[in-house]
Amino acid sequence: MKKLNKRGFTVVELALILVIVAIVGGVGWYVLRSKDKTDNAAIQNSTATQKPDTSFKFNEFDVQFTKPESLNGLSYKAVELQDENGRPEEVIYLYDSGLSNINEKCADAAFQKVNPDNTNFAALTRGEGIFKEEAFSTAALLKQFSGFYVSISYPNGSACLADNHNLIQQWSVAVTESQEEFEKAFRTTASEIK
Repeated sequence: MKKLNKRGFTVVELALILVIVAIVGGVGWYVLRSKDKTDNAAIQNSTATQKPDTSFKFNEFDVQFTKPESLNGLSYKAVELQDENGRPEEVIYLYDSGLSNINEKCADAAFQKVNPDNTNFAALTRGEGIFKEEAFSTAALLKQFSGFYVSISYPNGSACLADNHNLIQQWSVAVTESQEEFEKAFRTTASEIK
Protein backbone atom coordinates (compact mmCIF):
# COMPACT_ATOMS: atom_id res chain seq x y z
CA MET A 1 0.00 0.00 0.00
CA LYS A 2 0.99 3.44 -0.79
CA LYS A 3 1.30 5.94 2.03
CA LEU A 4 -0.88 9.10 1.74
CA ASN A 5 0.61 12.56 1.98
CA LYS A 6 -0.66 14.04 5.24
CA ARG A 7 0.98 17.42 4.94
CA GLY A 8 -2.15 19.18 3.47
CA PHE A 9 -1.88 21.88 0.84
CA THR A 10 1.44 23.17 -0.30
CA VAL A 11 2.22 26.87 -0.41
CA VAL A 12 1.98 26.85 -4.21
CA GLU A 13 -1.49 25.29 -4.09
CA LEU A 14 -2.68 27.86 -1.53
CA ALA A 15 -1.25 30.71 -3.58
CA LEU A 16 -2.96 29.38 -6.70
CA ILE A 17 -6.32 29.19 -4.87
CA LEU A 18 -5.90 32.75 -3.55
CA VAL A 19 -5.09 34.05 -7.05
CA ILE A 20 -8.18 32.34 -8.50
CA VAL A 21 -10.42 33.73 -5.71
CA ALA A 22 -8.95 37.22 -6.22
CA ILE A 23 -9.55 37.08 -10.00
CA VAL A 24 -13.16 35.89 -9.58
CA GLY A 25 -13.78 38.56 -6.92
CA GLY A 26 -12.20 41.28 -9.06
CA VAL A 27 -14.27 40.37 -12.12
CA GLY A 28 -17.44 40.24 -10.00
CA TRP A 29 -16.69 43.65 -8.46
CA TYR A 30 -15.98 45.16 -11.91
CA VAL A 31 -19.24 43.78 -13.38
CA LEU A 32 -21.29 44.98 -10.40
CA ARG A 33 -19.71 48.45 -10.52
CA SER A 34 -20.30 48.73 -14.30
CA LYS A 35 -23.94 47.74 -13.86
CA ASP A 36 -24.44 50.41 -11.16
CA LYS A 37 -22.91 53.09 -13.39
CA THR A 38 -25.12 52.03 -16.31
CA ASP A 39 -28.25 52.03 -14.12
CA ASN A 40 -27.42 55.47 -12.70
CA ALA A 41 -26.79 56.88 -16.18
CA ALA A 42 -30.09 55.41 -17.43
CA ILE A 43 -31.99 56.91 -14.47
CA GLN A 44 -30.38 60.31 -14.99
CA ASN A 45 -31.19 60.25 -18.71
CA SER A 46 -34.79 59.21 -18.16
CA THR A 47 -35.41 61.88 -15.52
CA ALA A 48 -33.63 64.53 -17.57
CA THR A 49 -35.79 63.83 -20.62
CA GLN A 50 -39.08 63.50 -18.74
CA LYS A 51 -41.04 66.70 -18.91
CA PRO A 52 -43.53 67.50 -16.21
CA ASP A 53 -47.12 66.89 -17.14
CA THR A 54 -48.38 70.20 -18.45
CA SER A 55 -51.85 69.10 -19.51
CA PHE A 56 -54.54 71.07 -17.73
CA LYS A 57 -58.09 69.73 -17.68
CA PHE A 58 -61.42 71.46 -17.36
CA ASN A 59 -63.43 68.33 -16.57
CA GLU A 60 -66.67 70.34 -16.35
CA PHE A 61 -66.29 71.22 -20.05
CA ASP A 62 -64.62 67.94 -21.15
CA VAL A 63 -61.67 69.96 -22.46
CA GLN A 64 -57.92 69.98 -21.83
CA PHE A 65 -55.00 72.04 -23.06
CA THR A 66 -51.24 72.28 -22.64
CA LYS A 67 -50.46 74.83 -19.96
CA PRO A 68 -47.46 77.08 -20.68
CA GLU A 69 -44.79 77.56 -17.99
CA SER A 70 -45.74 81.22 -17.69
CA LEU A 71 -49.11 80.10 -16.23
CA ASN A 72 -47.64 77.81 -13.58
CA GLY A 73 -50.03 79.24 -11.00
CA LEU A 74 -53.16 78.64 -13.08
CA SER A 75 -56.22 77.43 -11.21
CA TYR A 76 -59.96 77.73 -11.67
CA LYS A 77 -63.27 77.72 -9.90
CA ALA A 78 -66.42 76.39 -11.54
CA VAL A 79 -69.64 78.20 -10.61
CA GLU A 80 -73.19 77.66 -11.81
CA LEU A 81 -74.89 80.91 -12.83
CA GLN A 82 -77.89 81.80 -14.95
CA ASP A 83 -77.56 82.95 -18.54
CA GLU A 84 -79.53 85.84 -20.10
CA ASN A 85 -82.56 83.56 -20.50
CA GLY A 86 -82.52 82.32 -16.90
CA ARG A 87 -81.11 78.89 -17.76
CA PRO A 88 -78.35 77.43 -15.57
CA GLU A 89 -74.91 77.87 -17.06
CA GLU A 90 -71.56 76.64 -15.79
CA VAL A 91 -68.86 79.31 -15.72
CA ILE A 92 -65.20 78.68 -15.07
CA TYR A 93 -63.30 81.56 -13.49
CA LEU A 94 -59.57 81.49 -14.22
CA TYR A 95 -57.03 82.53 -11.59
CA ASP A 96 -53.29 83.05 -11.71
CA SER A 97 -51.44 82.87 -8.40
CA GLY A 98 -48.76 85.00 -10.05
CA LEU A 99 -51.19 87.90 -9.68
CA SER A 100 -51.39 87.42 -5.89
CA ASN A 101 -48.38 89.61 -5.06
CA ILE A 102 -49.74 92.54 -7.04
CA ASN A 103 -53.21 91.93 -5.58
CA GLU A 104 -51.74 92.16 -2.05
CA LYS A 105 -49.91 95.40 -2.88
CA CYS A 106 -53.09 96.88 -4.35
CA ALA A 107 -55.14 95.88 -1.30
CA ASP A 108 -52.52 97.36 1.06
CA ALA A 109 -52.37 100.61 -0.91
CA ALA A 110 -56.18 100.89 -0.89
CA PHE A 111 -56.39 99.90 2.81
CA GLN A 112 -58.52 96.89 1.95
CA LYS A 113 -58.46 93.22 2.86
CA VAL A 114 -56.91 90.93 0.28
CA ASN A 115 -59.60 89.26 -1.80
CA PRO A 116 -58.28 86.14 -3.60
CA ASP A 117 -61.19 86.38 -6.07
CA ASN A 118 -59.56 89.55 -7.40
CA THR A 119 -56.90 87.46 -9.11
CA ASN A 120 -59.52 86.24 -11.60
CA PHE A 121 -58.38 87.21 -15.08
CA ALA A 122 -61.00 85.56 -17.32
CA ALA A 123 -64.18 83.50 -17.37
CA LEU A 124 -64.98 80.58 -19.66
CA THR A 125 -68.37 79.25 -20.70
CA ARG A 126 -69.30 76.24 -22.79
CA GLY A 127 -72.09 76.40 -25.32
CA GLU A 128 -73.65 73.72 -27.45
CA GLY A 129 -73.60 73.96 -31.23
CA ILE A 130 -71.81 76.65 -33.20
CA PHE A 131 -70.77 79.97 -31.68
CA LYS A 132 -72.80 82.91 -33.02
CA GLU A 133 -70.99 86.17 -32.36
CA GLU A 134 -74.10 88.32 -32.62
CA ALA A 135 -75.68 86.40 -29.73
CA PHE A 136 -73.01 87.56 -27.27
CA SER A 137 -72.17 91.09 -26.26
CA THR A 138 -69.44 90.34 -23.71
CA ALA A 139 -68.00 86.96 -24.74
CA ALA A 140 -65.68 86.01 -27.58
CA LEU A 141 -65.12 82.62 -29.16
CA LEU A 142 -62.07 80.95 -27.67
CA LYS A 143 -62.30 77.66 -29.58
CA GLN A 144 -64.92 75.84 -31.62
CA PHE A 145 -65.07 72.07 -31.13
CA SER A 146 -67.27 69.59 -32.92
CA GLY A 147 -70.69 70.02 -31.36
CA PHE A 148 -69.77 72.72 -28.80
CA TYR A 149 -67.64 75.79 -28.23
CA VAL A 150 -65.81 77.50 -25.40
CA SER A 151 -66.12 81.27 -25.10
CA ILE A 152 -64.13 83.69 -22.98
CA SER A 153 -64.95 86.96 -21.27
CA TYR A 154 -62.93 89.31 -19.09
CA PRO A 155 -63.58 91.18 -15.85
CA ASN A 156 -64.69 94.78 -16.22
CA GLY A 157 -62.30 97.40 -14.90
CA SER A 158 -59.32 96.85 -12.68
CA ALA A 159 -59.36 94.85 -9.47
CA CYS A 160 -56.60 97.15 -8.25
CA LEU A 161 -58.36 99.99 -6.46
CA ALA A 162 -55.20 101.70 -5.24
CA ASP A 163 -54.52 105.37 -5.95
CA ASN A 164 -51.02 104.37 -7.03
CA HIS A 165 -50.80 104.64 -10.83
CA ASN A 166 -47.74 102.35 -10.96
CA LEU A 167 -49.59 99.56 -9.13
CA ILE A 168 -52.59 99.88 -11.42
CA GLN A 169 -50.26 99.73 -14.42
CA GLN A 170 -48.46 96.65 -13.03
CA TRP A 171 -51.81 94.97 -12.43
CA SER A 172 -53.06 95.75 -15.94
CA VAL A 173 -49.88 94.47 -17.59
CA ALA A 174 -49.83 91.27 -15.51
CA VAL A 175 -53.50 90.52 -16.19
CA THR A 176 -53.09 91.18 -19.91
CA GLU A 177 -50.06 88.87 -20.05
CA SER A 178 -52.00 86.08 -18.29
CA GLN A 179 -54.96 86.54 -20.64
CA GLU A 180 -52.79 86.50 -23.77
CA GLU A 181 -50.76 83.48 -22.66
CA PHE A 182 -53.90 81.54 -21.77
CA GLU A 183 -55.68 82.39 -25.01
CA LYS A 184 -52.70 81.50 -27.16
CA ALA A 185 -52.13 78.15 -25.40
CA PHE A 186 -55.83 77.22 -25.35
CA ARG A 187 -56.45 78.11 -29.00
CA THR A 188 -53.45 76.12 -30.21
CA THR A 189 -53.50 73.08 -27.91
CA ALA A 190 -57.03 72.55 -26.56
CA SER A 191 -58.70 69.23 -27.28
CA GLU A 192 -61.74 67.32 -26.14
CA ILE A 193 -61.36 64.83 -23.29
CA LYS A 194 -62.80 61.59 -24.52
